[in-house]
Amino acid sequence: MYALGKLYHLTWKPEILTRSNTNQATLLDAALLDKYIIQEIMQIRDVRESDQIHYIAGDTGSSDALCRLVDKDKDRVGFFYLPFK
Repeated sequence: MYALGKLYHLTWKPEILTRSNTNQATLLDAALLDKYIIQEIMQIRDVRESDQIHYIAGDTGSSDALCRLVDKDKDRVGFFYLPFK
Protein backbone atom coordinates (compact mmCIF):
# COMPACT_ATOMS: atom_id res chain seq x y z
CA MET A 1 0.00 0.00 0.00
CA TYR A 2 1.22 3.52 -0.73
CA ALA A 3 -0.16 6.54 1.13
CA LEU A 4 1.12 9.89 2.33
CA GLY A 5 4.51 9.34 0.68
CA LYS A 6 5.21 6.00 2.34
CA LEU A 7 5.10 2.36 1.28
CA TYR A 8 3.57 -0.24 3.62
CA HIS A 9 3.80 -4.02 3.39
CA LEU A 10 0.41 -5.50 4.24
CA THR A 11 -0.59 -9.10 4.85
CA TRP A 12 -4.05 -10.58 5.21
CA LYS A 13 -5.13 -11.55 8.71
CA PRO A 14 -5.65 -15.32 9.06
CA GLU A 15 -9.33 -14.81 9.94
CA ILE A 16 -9.89 -12.98 6.63
CA LEU A 17 -8.33 -15.87 4.73
CA THR A 18 -10.39 -18.40 6.69
CA ARG A 19 -13.60 -16.42 6.16
CA SER A 20 -12.81 -16.14 2.45
CA ASN A 21 -12.15 -19.84 1.90
CA THR A 22 -14.64 -20.57 -0.86
CA ASN A 23 -13.12 -23.89 -1.97
CA GLN A 24 -11.08 -22.04 -4.56
CA ALA A 25 -7.76 -23.56 -5.46
CA THR A 26 -6.31 -20.05 -5.41
CA LEU A 27 -7.47 -17.05 -3.46
CA LEU A 28 -6.29 -13.91 -5.24
CA ASP A 29 -5.25 -10.70 -3.50
CA ALA A 30 -7.27 -8.75 -6.06
CA ALA A 31 -10.48 -10.51 -4.99
CA LEU A 32 -9.75 -9.91 -1.30
CA LEU A 33 -8.86 -6.27 -1.91
CA ASP A 34 -12.10 -5.77 -3.81
CA LYS A 35 -14.29 -7.44 -1.18
CA TYR A 36 -12.76 -6.31 2.12
CA ILE A 37 -11.16 -2.97 1.30
CA ILE A 38 -12.95 -1.45 -1.68
CA GLN A 39 -16.47 -2.74 -1.01
CA GLU A 40 -16.61 -3.02 2.78
CA ILE A 41 -14.36 -0.19 3.93
CA MET A 42 -14.54 2.27 1.04
CA GLN A 43 -18.20 1.45 0.27
CA ILE A 44 -17.58 1.28 -3.49
CA ARG A 45 -19.85 -1.42 -4.89
CA ASP A 46 -18.55 -1.74 -8.46
CA VAL A 47 -15.00 -0.75 -9.36
CA ARG A 48 -15.89 -0.74 -13.06
CA GLU A 49 -18.55 1.94 -12.52
CA SER A 50 -16.74 4.13 -9.97
CA ASP A 51 -14.78 7.23 -10.91
CA GLN A 52 -12.96 6.92 -7.55
CA ILE A 53 -10.97 3.85 -8.64
CA HIS A 54 -8.19 3.92 -11.23
CA TYR A 55 -6.31 0.88 -12.49
CA ILE A 56 -2.72 1.09 -13.66
CA ALA A 57 -1.46 -1.89 -15.63
CA GLY A 58 1.69 -3.57 -14.39
CA ASP A 59 4.09 -2.43 -17.09
CA THR A 60 7.47 -0.90 -16.45
CA GLY A 61 7.14 2.31 -14.50
CA SER A 62 3.66 1.57 -13.21
CA SER A 63 4.74 1.84 -9.56
CA ASP A 64 6.15 5.31 -10.20
CA ALA A 65 2.95 6.30 -12.01
CA LEU A 66 0.82 5.08 -9.10
CA CYS A 67 2.92 6.98 -6.56
CA ARG A 68 2.68 10.19 -8.61
CA LEU A 69 -1.12 9.88 -8.81
CA VAL A 70 -1.46 9.16 -5.09
CA ASP A 71 0.86 12.05 -4.18
CA LYS A 72 -1.50 14.53 -5.89
CA ASP A 73 -3.94 14.41 -2.94
CA LYS A 74 -3.46 13.47 0.71
CA ASP A 75 -6.76 11.55 0.65
CA ARG A 76 -5.53 9.06 -1.97
CA VAL A 77 -4.15 5.59 -1.41
CA GLY A 78 -2.63 3.10 -3.85
CA PHE A 79 -2.36 -0.66 -3.68
CA PHE A 80 0.19 -2.90 -5.37
CA TYR A 81 -0.10 -6.65 -5.52
CA LEU A 82 1.97 -9.33 -7.13
CA PRO A 83 0.53 -11.12 -10.14
CA PHE A 84 -0.49 -14.75 -9.83
CA LYS A 85 2.06 -17.10 -11.40
